[in-house]
Amino acid sequence: MKKNTIFALIMAFLFIMTTMAFANNGYYNDESIEMIDIEIDYSSQKILKDGSIEYDVKNKEQVADFLEIDIDKIRNIKITKPNYIIKESNLNNSDITPFANIYIANITGPRQACGSKRICENSAVNHAKDPVVKTITLSGTVSNSHSLSVDAGIDVEIASISAAVGFNVERSWTMTDSTQVELEPGQRVTVVAFPYWDVYSFDVMQSSIFRDKKVGYGNAMETFGFCTVVYDD
Repeated sequence: MKKNTIFALIMAFLFIMTTMAFANNGYYNDESIEMIDIEIDYSSQKILKDGSIEYDVKNKEQVADFLEIDIDKIRNIKITKPNYIIKESNLNNSDITPFANIYIANITGPRQACGSKRICENSAVNHAKDPVVKTITLSGTVSNSHSLSVDAGIDVEIASISAAVGFNVERSWTMTDSTQVELEPGQRVTVVAFPYWDVYSFDVMQSSIFRDKKVGYGNAMETFGFCTVVYDD
């Protein structure tokens, strides 16, 4: 076999191995967040005494399956928005590196979604001989969040994401919610709160002299309340 043929075979082998390595390692999950898109029934709007607003969720079966809760036990799945508007007025743009060649573009949304992480839960039991109405209160820490999938070696600044979408993607605070439930004698009801998000999708771009290219993508989640599931134990 001639030397140039052997050299060509070696180069072809190296090219294939490099391509396979990039295919397997070109993208990695910096943070994986599970969520499900929801359909809100805006006609079901209910204003509570404290000024909070509740809405029913239309696609209850899909949400119940995603959250791994028996649909036959569920009384209701609702969205609760607190009686204040979440705004981030002072984004820390000073943390963005000047002349960085990585930037956020092609932002779409928002779409509404529930996250899979349980924020808090509480239960009530009727030990009386007659039916009763009880109020179940939930209190927990909610937070904005984000997820990324980018080329290996690419570093995306959190401040850049926050500035692009218009809110601090790492902000956390405490929220409370109250749910009234009717209980028959001996009956037990549990209320669980999951995060309710407005979700924005975006591309991660890298600038260059010739042509900017896409090097990843991600989501930015702005919390607007609880996705609350009420079910019989």
